[in-house]
Amino acid sequence: MVERLDHCLERLREPEFAEHLWTDDSTVPKAADRIAVLSGLRLRPNNEGALRTRLRQARVGVKHIRFD
Repeated sequence: MVERLDHCLERLREPEFAEHLWTDDSTVPKAADRIAVLSGLRLRPNNEGALRTRLRQARVGVKHIRFD
């Protein structure tokens, strides 16, 4: 894997990777907004309430539980 590092680092210098998005101190909505702007997309406003958001997040979390 280390032998591919130079290739990967070289690719990251190409124009499509010109802007890096650091998400360490960002929220998911802020990161999504920035990605949309960088991609030339327009997001619809989030009209779901706090309860519906929490329920959706819980449902997604449960769907990702693996039982192997």
